[in-house]
Amino acid sequence: MRLTGAIARKNGNDFESAHFISGHHKVPRIWIIVTDKKVAKIFSKAGNSIKMIGEALPSEDDSDTMAKDKKTVHTTKSNGRPAHIQYEPSMSPVRRRAFRFAHEIAAWLDKALEKEAFDRLIIVAPPQTLGDLRSTVSKAVYSRLLAEINKDLTKLDEKDLQEGLERVVWF
Repeated sequence: MRLTGAIARKNGNDFESAHFISGHHKVPRIWIIVTDKKVAKIFSKAGNSIKMIGEALPSEDDSDTMAKDKKTVHTTKSNGRPAHIQYEPSMSPVRRRAFRFAHEIAAWLDKALEKEAFDRLIIVAPPQTLGDLRSTVSKAVYSRLLAEINKDLTKLDEKDLQEGLERVVWF
């Protein structure tokens, strides 16, 4: 997975993890992942608005792990344990790439959570991508999930996205 934006400039290791304090309470850091099979936009909620902190694109080199004759791909999770990704034999190359991208996003979210980059998470994705993410995110990431929104909002800019999200989920 290729990252761009503030997250990429910090090499994915130094996330903005400071809490804002309101009164005597910490304000949770909320991330919003707006994704489809080709791009994932990562936003953070800052006060009453959202701010794009990065964008993720799928890996380009998938020739060895996406061979049509392979049904199981052996890889490693962020915690170093082996993971086995099952692909349907009849899966088209486009579908396999989308499925793999969902796994890349899930692994990256695990790493971000380990570094305490976010407290809560909202995932916005079309039905198939949302289903892929549901089946791949870890229990730790899933426990931070505030909402799953079944819509493709990747084409919207930040202002329109915020307006669209306000219609669906209370900010």
